[in-house]
Amino acid sequence: MILAFGCSHTAGSFYKSLSWPQLYSGRDKVTVFAEGANSFQQQVAKAQQLNCNRKPWLRWPRAIVLQKTHPCRYPWFCKPEHFIAGEAYKRYYSLPEMVRESLMEQIFEEEKRLLDEFVGFFSRAQKKCLWTYWYDMLCCPDRPSYKYIREFHKYAATKGFDDLWTVVDAELITKEAEQFSMHSKEWFQFLYEQKWICAPDDPHASTEVNKRIADKIREWVEQ
Repeated sequence: MILAFGCSHTAGSFYKSLSWPQLYSGRDKVTVFAEGANSFQQQVAKAQQLNCNRKPWLRWPRAIVLQKTHPCRYPWFCKPEHFIAGEAYKRYYSLPEMVRESLMEQIFEEEKRLLDEFVGFFSRAQKKCLWTYWYDMLCCPDRPSYKYIREFHKYAATKGFDDLWTVVDAELITKEAEQFSMHSKEWFQFLYEQKWICAPDDPHASTEVNKRIADKIREWVEQ
């Protein structure tokens, strides 16, 4: 049994592009605990719920696959029950960079604590891995979030996680489109035509990319 935690990049996008768990062809069943637009805090809350009410078959998963959401999705601006991902991005990117840096430091400490909790819930898992969707990593490499995503991956490695980084070659994706202004209509159209994203106005992974992710995760599970 493989337990997969994440957001829409694990659960599937609004455009019904097949998610990697749907495309997974290994011998193990993938059970998904993911929702679109959630936060890492919400993922850990789900894991805690499972830990309290889990059935016997959840006690010894072969693998845990954690797709970490962008750090600004921590509910830093509201109560957790009122969290809205779109509002998190809007508020975060409206802040001056120095303020974002300070905020990321605080979120990093909180998310390390949350990861410690998460690990405790699945102490009997044979393997654990962490990955981040490529768009979160390379769309704004000069911003504080990039630094702290890297730092979180390093911290997760100290907790026994294998680091799958972005799974697919994120640098190749952006390099292919470097002739266009990032986030422009032309950039997204190119990414769509190259089958990196599921629609010209939606940066969720295409079915082809999700198949690559599924294959890489299967290789990791079975190695």
